Amino acid sequence: MHRSNNLAHLFNYLDEKTVKQLCNTSKLATKVSRVLRGIPGVADKWIRIEYVDNWINRFPRLTHINIKGYDERINDYIHLFRQSLIKLNLACTNVTDVSALGGVHTLNLSFTGVTDVSSLGGVHTLDLSFCTGVTDVSALGGVHTLYLYGCTGIRDVSALGRVKRFNLSWCNSYINT
Repeated sequence: MHRSNNLAHLFNYLDEKTVKQLCNTSKLATKVSRVLRGIPGVADKWIRIEYVDNWINRFPRLTHINIKGYDERINDYIHLFRQSLIKLNLACTNVTDVSALGGVHTLNLSFTGVTDVSSLGGVHTLDLSFCTGVTDVSALGGVHTLYLYGCTGIRDVSALGRVKRFNLSWCNSYINT
């Protein structure tokens, strides 16, 4: 196994607090942690939203970020990384207004109170599992991968013909295709 792959494997087991402590130990450790962020596989680490500012400060050339959680700063982060790949995991949060999230690459909104998804047609991978308030998915024809598990309010998916992969498990049996 290649040495950088070993480092990436180890880094995936570190939480944000441990990485922060590592970065504070020495300049060398800070340089090592910056290198680690560039290793394939490490970019898939999810960062809780309360630690995003710390990660941005520690890794100034950060181009990809996977954010877990929601607060009022989310739109600032989306704007900051607008030219980059960004993934948001907002599952089980109190988010309801998703109008500014259309530029996100991967978006998990499962188990939220979201009802209007008309602005999310540009999202690559969208998870709306168990968003029972969603009724109109006609604007989501441009989504590549769409998860609609348990979306019992959806009645018509005829506009989703261009979606490459989607799943309607546990939805109503009265869906018009």
